[in-house]
Amino acid sequence: MVYITISSGIGLGAIFNSEIIEGADGNFGEVGHMKVNGDLECGCGGNGHWEAYSSGNRMVKMAEELFDKKFDSAIQLFEAYRNDDYKAELAVQKMKEVNSEALANIIDLYNPEKIVFGGPVALNHYDILIEGIEEKVEGMAVNEMPEIVPAELEDQSVLHGLRAFCN
Repeated sequence: MVYITISSGIGLGAIFNSEIIEGADGNFGEVGHMKVNGDLECGCGGNGHWEAYSSGNRMVKMAEELFDKKFDSAIQLFEAYRNDDYKAELAVQKMKEVNSEALANIIDLYNPEKIVFGGPVALNHYDILIEGIEEKVEGMAVNEMPEIVPAELEDQSVLHGLRAFCN
């Protein structure tokens, strides 16, 4: 299983064979810095990273750079989308395209049985950003499509995961 958080940044945690996976130095799952089909500057200074398009900290900049529309916040962008603002719709469509590509990469890299989404951007806008992209993701991924769900514990997922890990 993999857990993907989309919030100010984008990260991933993984459990394989009942074990939490950690990198050599403890850092693991920096999927937000995975290259996607694009060249926007990420907050880290790199170009074309998933976070440059879909993270809470960068999506407003993406909308301004690609679609010449300034939003004061991610919340305002999603409100505009829900109110049928054409440029907000273009920005959300771009996020969905990038999310699809990134998910296909994750499925091919990790081959999970399940992908759980958490983080405020994903959970508060799951119906917009995640639901409905499964068919596109399935067409792009080589491995079998896993179950994709929002975190049942919502914004408490990481806290409960840390509590379980520390016990």
